[in-house]
Amino acid sequence: ITRVARVMKHRCVALVTDMNQPLGNTVGMGLEVMEALDFLRGNGSEDMKELVLKLGMEILRLAGVAGSTLSAKQAVERAIEDGSAYKKFLEMIKAQGGSAAWLEDPSKYPMPKHVRKLAAPKRGYVHNINAGQIARGVQMLSMTKSGKVDPYVGVTEIKKIGTQVKQGEPLLIHYNDESNLDSAIDYFRSAYRLAPRRPVTSSVVVERVA
Repeated sequence: ITRVARVMKHRCVALVTDMNQPLGNTVGMGLEVMEALDFLRGNGSEDMKELVLKLGMEILRLAGVAGSTLSAKQAVERAIEDGSAYKKFLEMIKAQGGSAAWLEDPSKYPMPKHVRKLAAPKRGYVHNINAGQIARGVQMLSMTKSGKVDPYVGVTEIKKIGTQVKQGEPLLIHYNDESNLDSAIDYFRSAYRLAPRRPVTSSVVVERVA
């Protein structure tokens, strides 16, 4: 880390990313951690894989750990495939006092009690996603009657821009407290725009600025 920081002091590279839609397939604090863990075990969505790979490659090259783009790519892929990235993540969590059992055993994750399916109103391609609307919907779900924030709720099975969806295909809403469920659903419903034709899609990383 010290070496990376020292190099970054003299050289700076920024990756401009397309944030017009959520990264990965879930939104919600706990669910996103679960998805990150799943990625470190060798799974995960293609957009998350693309971003992590490119960010990792830049860091290794700036730090002088890898001499070429290919060797940097291979090093990042190897760290994920052999489990060392996952192991290091757990070490970092424990070093900071974290002790959630589900970090090592996903079956222990305290999944919300209820699941509501929000069905697509028609067949079509996803043309636009208002990420802010989805975030606001999840925020509504997390607001409990007691005033505490529920970190485990959220949405899964998020469809991406360019994806063709069938009528009735669901977005899954995971919740415990239904006090604000209807309001949350309104946000989720208005977040998507469908159209008959496939739109032009862009890469997660739009531009590299050095």
